Amino acid sequence: MKPLAIILEDEHEIRDLLEFILKEAGLRVKAFPDPRSFLSEEKETMEADFMIADNHMPYMKGLDLIEHLKNNNIFFVKHVAVISGSWTEEDLEKARALGCRTISKPFGMFDIIGWIESCEGEFISQFLTP
Repeated sequence: MKPLAIILEDEHEIRDLLEFILKEAGLRVKAFPDPRSFLSEEKETMEADFMIADNHMPYMKGLDLIEHLKNNNIFFVKHVAVISGSWTEEDLEKARALGCRTISKPFGMFDIIGWIESCEGEFISQFLTP
């Protein structure tokens, strides 16, 4: 089965772009506009291979959601990246403490693909070859 990626991004253009990139990389994708919809809808799948979360979303910051998931053992994610157009030192420190990769906006397709490949190595590369 293909790896599963969860996207949490309130800007639909960016969410659609991330979904396209990840599907082109051969991943299954579930996308959500905010943490509240993710927490209310995502009850069946209790784990994912990848999660990309915007840090500035309605209702809850991406880093706060990840901290909540980890502290309460609600949802297991192997690899997490947090994206933001404005990082504070506090957010960067929290991301490091949570084991998250930080990606700055604007980002390119290869920033995302490079992160996925660094997490899974050759496993993902097989999906990128025609």
